[in-house]
Amino acid sequence: MEKKRTRFESFLDGLVDFWQLNESRCPVKLLDGIRYQQRIVGYKRNFTAEQAGHIIEMLIRIPRSDLVVRGAFAVINGQQYQVAQAQTILDTIPQCTDITLQQPDILLQFDETQTGSGGRL
Repeated sequence: MEKKRTRFESFLDGLVDFWQLNESRCPVKLLDGIRYQQRIVGYKRNFTAEQAGHIIEMLIRIPRSDLVVRGAFAVINGQQYQVAQAQTILDTIPQCTDITLQQPDILLQFDETQTGSGGRL
């Protein structure tokens, strides 16, 4: 039986912030300044998304975080994305989360000084 190789991951492509809407539909920061690795969107993932009516903008990998869930917002270099899928990857060191990003349905205006007080554009 062939032993599965463990992959060592680095996160050198930039920083991402994650936001989520609270009960009042105001954005609240989940995670701040998380390093990420940009990944290639595979044919199967892209095809499946298109069948569901979604267009994948980007696929990133971050150190494992169970806080990032579908529907959360990601901000990279001022560009907003919505999390379409978050998938835990266990065979890496450290364990990782692959995050599929798409264009958001709405754009949010974030006020980082007043967490939860931002609004929609």
